Amino acid sequence: MNNLPAFLSSKKLAGAVIAIMLLSVAVPTVFHNLNPEKDTEDFAPVYKAAELMRQGKDMYSGTRGLYIYPPFLALLFQPLTALPERPAAAVWTILSAAIFAAAVLIVATKAIEAWSTFSRAPDLRWSIVALALLLSLEKINADLKLGQTDCLILLGFACALRWMQRKPLAAGIAIGAIASIKYVSLIFVPYFVLKRNYKAAAASLGSFFFLNLLPICQVGMQRGTRYLLSATAALSKMAEVGGRVRAKIPRITWERSVSVTSAVSKLGRQHDLPRVLTLGLVFACFCIVLTLIVMISRREGLPLFAFTKPENSRADLTVCLEWSSLVVFALVFSPQAAARHFVVFCGIYAVALALAFAQLDSAKRRLLLIASVLVSLGVSFPPQGIGIDKVLNVWRAVAGPSICATVLLLLIVHFGASLSTAEREHGSS
Repeated sequence: MNNLPAFLSSKKLAGAVIAIMLLSVAVPTVFHNLNPEKDTEDFAPVYKAAELMRQGKDMYSGTRGLYIYPPFLALLFQPLTALPERPAAAVWTILSAAIFAAAVLIVATKAIEAWSTFSRAPDLRWSIVALALLLSLEKINADLKLGQTDCLILLGFACALRWMQRKPLAAGIAIGAIASIKYVSLIFVPYFVLKRNYKAAAASLGSFFFLNLLPICQVGMQRGTRYLLSATAALSKMAEVGGRVRAKIPRITWERSVSVTSAVSKLGRQHDLPRVLTLGLVFACFCIVLTLIVMISRREGLPLFAFTKPENSRADLTVCLEWSSLVVFALVFSPQAAARHFVVFCGIYAVALALAFAQLDSAKRRLLLIASVLVSLGVSFPPQGIGIDKVLNVWRAVAGPSICATVLLLLIVHFGASLSTAEREHGSS
């Protein structure tokens, strides 16, 4: 059955590998957070903001400008403030590791369902989860050490994928919820409109505004409005279009950013290009990638991002490929994205791996697997502190990780769109 290694079908083995990997990165971080001589990194300002909001105080007053998120995140983290900061950080580490695994499992399950109509490949979801987590393990480790919230972003994306076809309201609420933490997920709103999924679009915007206004119920209209204005100003500061705020938020030309938007902006600043021209170049890059996706998929007989609804037999496959494109766009064309933000890419690895194991052509399978490994290496290339930091700076400046991610996306679109055709040809031979 597709000539796959037998060990890939072992759920117990895959489960053990998943547990070992997550424990290997979570346990040291838990001990780090419980050590009174260590700090809790990026978790500290989020915890402090949540604690101050719960106490009815200004949530920015004790974070030294390090809380850069919308007020909803501070509201969301308030249950953790029932614990002292260090135990709370340890609990968040464990929760984050579990959320990463759950989110990847959701994506892997949906991807397998999408390909199952066109492939007789066995159900390898647990092995796919294990391999996807392995490819992202270095970034998961960094995310846990910093106490970051990217696991919530991945979970929201995963739930949107799961619900888009059959529960559009729930999918929209998931997108609105993660947009209330990081705005990049709002890229799904025009997509919902394009696909005439107006329920999901309305739910996205409705939940986004509701969750951002929800803290007002606790802190009052005046302070809640000021929080929202500060969050908007922080976004403006990041985009370098204003925003005089205390928040220490990296700008669009941040030297550690690996997004295409940052790379083009750095180029524009270096050559003193007008801002309008720089933004035009970013938009042109976006249009080029989107055009390639549309052309590749239509060539294979599966038009993506079309106004019309896909055939019922291809609906899940179409949604999975379009979802993958949107997640990659959210990373690659973000105003700024550090390499660690590519931890969200483990969802894309799950799609690529599910597609690889569904392939009838072993050469295509190998290519997808190799491309996934190269993206994983490219996101972490080159390591810091080995004397070649100039290479690292150049790699970031040219958006190397984003280019690798885009190439893998194009392969996913190409092989995913052609899968049904390959299966029909195989069946008729």
